[in-house]
Amino acid sequence: MKKKIVALVLLLALVSTFFVGCSLFETDANRDYHQVVANVSYDIKDNGSLTSVVYKGEVKTQVNIYGSYFMQSYGWSADEVVEYCFNNVARQKLLLLYAQEYLYLNRNELTSYGIKLIPDGFGFDSLGEWNDFKNKDVKNQVEAYSKFLTVDELRHCIEAVNKQFDESWQDLIEEREKELAKNDGSDGETSSGDEEEPEIKDSDLLTARGQKDRTADDDEDEDYQLNESIKTHSDIVKYFADMYEVELDDSSISNAYFFNYVNSLIRKENNDKAKIMRTALSGLRENLEDQYMDYEYFLVQQMQNQIMDKYTDHVGTLDKVIAEVNKDYDARYKDLVASAITTYNDKDNSAYNTAVGNQTFAYAAPSKDYLQVKSILLSFTDAQKNAITKLAELNSANEDITKILRNAYATGVVPKEYEDMALDVFADLGIKVNVSNPNYDAEDDKLVDAYTDASIEGKEDVYANPSVDYLTVLSAMANDIKAKVDRALDWANSNSMSDVEKYLVKQYASKEAFNDWINLVNDDDGMVSSDVYSVTPEGESTSYVEEYTVLARKLASAGVGAMAIKDYDKNDSTVGNIDYTGTTEILKGGNGAYTLYKQNMTTSVGEFKDELSADVYTLVTASGAEISFIVNEFGIHIVMLAGLPVDENLGDLSQQIKPDPTDETKDKTFYVKNGNYLYEYSVKVEYAKDEEDNDIKTQIEKITVESKTIEEYLKDTLNEELSSNITRLQQLKLFGDNTYISKVDKVYSQIVKELKEAVGE
Repeated sequence: MKKKIVALVLLLALVSTFFVGCSLFETDANRDYHQVVANVSYDIKDNGSLTSVVYKGEVKTQVNIYGSYFMQSYGWSADEVVEYCFNNVARQKLLLLYAQEYLYLNRNELTSYGIKLIPDGFGFDSLGEWNDFKNKDVKNQVEAYSKFLTVDELRHCIEAVNKQFDESWQDLIEEREKELAKNDGSDGETSSGDEEEPEIKDSDLLTARGQKDRTADDDEDEDYQLNESIKTHSDIVKYFADMYEVELDDSSISNAYFFNYVNSLIRKENNDKAKIMRTALSGLRENLEDQYMDYEYFLVQQMQNQIMDKYTDHVGTLDKVIAEVNKDYDARYKDLVASAITTYNDKDNSAYNTAVGNQTFAYAAPSKDYLQVKSILLSFTDAQKNAITKLAELNSANEDITKILRNAYATGVVPKEYEDMALDVFADLGIKVNVSNPNYDAEDDKLVDAYTDASIEGKEDVYANPSVDYLTVLSAMANDIKAKVDRALDWANSNSMSDVEKYLVKQYASKEAFNDWINLVNDDDGMVSSDVYSVTPEGESTSYVEEYTVLARKLASAGVGAMAIKDYDKNDSTVGNIDYTGTTEILKGGNGAYTLYKQNMTTSVGEFKDELSADVYTLVTASGAEISFIVNEFGIHIVMLAGLPVDENLGDLSQQIKPDPTDETKDKTFYVKNGNYLYEYSVKVEYAKDEEDNDIKTQIEKITVESKTIEEYLKDTLNEELSSNITRLQQLKLFGDNTYISKVDKVYSQIVKELKEAVGE
């Protein structure tokens, strides 16, 4: 289970001060930092005690993190801030001592992944003996705390600290590179004799397209994940040698520490890059020295954090906790469902739409026929919009002229009866698409690199003008998404996955492939920030324009992942060939023949069932890939059916993977009536590797589907809450007895005095 207990997070608060930009305190001298402000002790059952100390610098670090916030937001005084920060550090250290005893006493009973929490061969006859060893020399701490960890958990701790150091190092490298770039790479000297290239102003370039956030799993990456291949310290060293592609001596585990292998990385670079990397590394060391910290300090903090994670996780395995969870589940579940029905019981409910867009599990929907869709907008240019508006005004007597003009400027096809208007005189016919560069670095923000096209000499991979015909984009999109979904389903079928698993694989593959194209060509900012849109069922009011509503609803019968309507009129069709001469890799699939079908379709909305109509276009490529789209006031919209609510009348998900379009159940109120419905799922796709260890995206080696039911989710949530409460109660119980904390009043008063001076109190 993931633990989000703020009071117990040891590492995060400390690491966040690594490069504090604004502090209430000035940097301390080493001696001042290590003044003891409190001694912490905990009497253990084998007639000894575990001890720790609270340093003045640790309390001041906490003050630098929280002080300004509490003073500004809550009006706290310096005394209140110091008291809070002192108590926070002291409680953390005291609870760590308790957790160590708990794990030690239960070391033979408690396991994780089938492995004992504390490996056999602890190395000390008692905790007291261990404590004496830990306190004898600060250099002993890494070895001492490793006794509470498995070898693989130690690997995780080293990896977490290495990542922190590497990120800080890379930031310093980037800063140095920017400094050199400003000085033309000459450390302050400007070059002479070379002709300068003409400056490209940002105002002359297209703004970079918004990108969907693909970092949703970053938090999960920070959690411990078992690596079964790590059995020995040598395995750890080999693990990091493979990760960083360097030669490492496995004679000592310290060779896996950041500073011990980083020079091998530097030696692999050219002289200029290596010089920058060495300068940044020196800066990193200086920052550490200024904070009177070293690598081992951060490693110990991470190890302590891992020990606390093990404790809080396994408190939840106690029989009394499990019994309480089972007892509370039914009542909690009924309350959630009842609350959801009250919240989402109105038709056209905006709360439900918001919840769905924010990926919130709503427990109920206004109707079982609500749709969850994703969409892509290929927008008109300003010139095209202006032409449509002006020409429509000139022909105001024709009620249909606006739609006719939209279709013509979007598709490039002018009806014969309007050919004499010479529409191309007013603006270009046919939407052109500016395709984002997948390798564009938004942080670097060189707009000249934001888009891709081969039509500009010397800029084979970048451009700042729209030039790709929409048919090329649609054809490439249809082929690309179909290929990715087919590969995933072929693997699922050949590996005998269940119907539900296949359903989830298709949903995942469709959404992921569609998201890739959102990042490449989408001009709808709303779809960048939202996961999906919620669309009301037939006959109910809608907040979307009529064309969008028509297409979205017509996709309902085509099934999850569909981008094309199920049945389209093949009588009204246009056959053509796509000729794209560029080299943009993602668009190569757009080459070749296509057929474009058009069909007028309708839907109804509102109390009086008012009719909405739209021309729905369906493009079919030579490979059989299909994609439907409509034209509205914004441009061309492509829609994909991303999901449907679960219907109480049809049972669980396994009974609904093939929706029955003939179902006319009158009671459309949706709610989940038991705990067997799917709450969330995750699909992990592993690809084959090339010689350089890069994924071969066209060769799937393994697909893993993990799902969680509502019952499992709620029980995990309850377990986490109860475990947290038990932990906090134990923390308060320990801290409530002053015998555990021995404060050094003189040093404590110094901190208060220094803070008052710093803030002018």
